[in-house]
Amino acid sequence: MKKILLLSFAFAALMVGQFSSVSAQVCVVDPQYTSPGIYPSDTLADMTENVAYNEVVQFVFPVDTVLFGFTLEFDSFLVSQVTQIPAGLNYECNQNHPTCNYISNPPNLTRGCVKIYGTPTTATAAYPAYDSIIVTGVAYVTVPFVGVQSIPQDISVYYRI
Repeated sequence: MKKILLLSFAFAALMVGQFSSVSAQVCVVDPQYTSPGIYPSDTLADMTENVAYNEVVQFVFPVDTVLFGFTLEFDSFLVSQVTQIPAGLNYECNQNHPTCNYISNPPNLTRGCVKIYGTPTTATAAYPAYDSIIVTGVAYVTVPFVGVQSIPQDISVYYRI
């Protein structure tokens, strides 16, 4: 469950942000995904230097997680920072979540998407190696008798130009 949480949060965090003020780049959430995770995966499709790139990544947050033997419901997910994004690329949250703060609604799944777009301006990793984007975010869980507590996360998402 922790791996699903990390993968879900990582990619969501990567894909969710406010690097661009171009509101026309929003994506549409695809309801076909019903299991927590990242779709297509935690690795972006290969990019080519100086060639336009456009990818929509779908994500489904888990409803809860187990920590120290206790099942805890997620309250929300917030992306606070994304670093090392390739030059020339931007990303934006889906239209219903422009601030990149996803509120959970147990027992319903929380879904989102992010559009990554732009033109990478420089090659980064030499084939077949990958570089990574660092995503910093916070998952909030509801702890009985305590309240909402934060779980900070730094995750790498991989790409190759």
